[in-house]
Amino acid sequence: MKLLPTATRSRRLLFGSVLLAATLLQAWAPQPTVTAALQPLEALFTPVTAASGWLQQGLQPTEEQRPPQLSPSLGNELGALERMLGRPRGIGGMVWLETPVLRADPTRHQIEILADPALALAPGMPVAFGSHYLGRLESVQDGIGVVRTWHGADVRTGLAWENEQGRRVRGVALGRGAGGEAVVQWMAEEQDLREGATVWWRPRPDEPPQLLDADLQLGSLAPTGDATRGSQLWVLQGQFPAGAEGRVFLAAGAVAESLVAEAPVRESSAALLLRADAVFGDAWACFQPHRGESYRVLTGGEVVLGRVRQERGQRMWVKRENLSAWGDDAVLVQEAQLLSHEEAEAAAAEGRWCTRGMQGVPRGLWLGEPNTPAQGWPAPYRVWAKDSGVRSP
Repeated sequence: MKLLPTATRSRRLLFGSVLLAATLLQAWAPQPTVTAALQPLEALFTPVTAASGWLQQGLQPTEEQRPPQLSPSLGNELGALERMLGRPRGIGGMVWLETPVLRADPTRHQIEILADPALALAPGMPVAFGSHYLGRLESVQDGIGVVRTWHGADVRTGLAWENEQGRRVRGVALGRGAGGEAVVQWMAEEQDLREGATVWWRPRPDEPPQLLDADLQLGSLAPTGDATRGSQLWVLQGQFPAGAEGRVFLAAGAVAESLVAEAPVRESSAALLLRADAVFGDAWACFQPHRGESYRVLTGGEVVLGRVRQERGQRMWVKRENLSAWGDDAVLVQEAQLLSHEEAEAAAAEGRWCTRGMQGVPRGLWLGEPNTPAQGWPAPYRVWAKDSGVRSP
């Protein structure tokens, strides 16, 4: 049976569409078996890709070279500010161990920290930032410590607040996780509940009593529900300090030689392979790091150029972004305070915007000036990522 010309064209269109769909799927969601099968073909085209990059660089004007002595990292400045804001009040017979935050997950009400063996961390340690009580160290495994905050579901926290006579009233709060703010489950004197009263953290009976001298706060009391229908609850309203996403402090009685752990960061210089993408345009470019892989962000000169969107072997694709594209993933650094994106917008505050440190991006990389359009790819290039000993998702 002889196929009609229209049938032949239809079959070719069908095969072409299936091949295109499979190629797009492999590009955005690589399958290990397919990647391994295509490695010989990929190696064959590597010289062609490199030659295309050299040709494009030769035809286009050279990008601006920024002074190499300017670093994009505000690590020292930000670290000093976080220490100034975050170190709790000194207490007799105990010390505060400082450790960097690897990942903060507000939805799960937990914080992952670097459990440096030199710090000798142990489950149950109280965790704080400045005058804010955050929670307790829940577990330590494979160099990572998990802190469960007092907002988490079924987390019981001792608390106290002052009555009208200035005497502290004891109580217990129960975290509700995603169900809402922590609720006051038990109180010694119900008549002394006052809206807006400052609530302090109260240590467990088996803990050193000098922990009370730290004066760690939880937030303030607020009523919710309808008292006339018997459905009123007293809840704790508190904010998570912006600096606690960078480092936290744990109370310890017996310590090792080290009291401070440094934030682990990987970085490498990188080379520009292709300055633009044939499909997505001039906002995209392809780079190759000189060592390692699995990086999260690219800097050029002293400023962040964009996040790594895709990575295939030794090549990575970056989309050029300005400050406004970072939104909640940015934090504002001032001389004496650190503000989240929401706090800075509400106060119309000014300062230096830097990366917040989420999704594997190191904290404290400068994001540039506000209202500055994203254009060009100023060199020299460096790629960055958090390094926690395990691969970030």
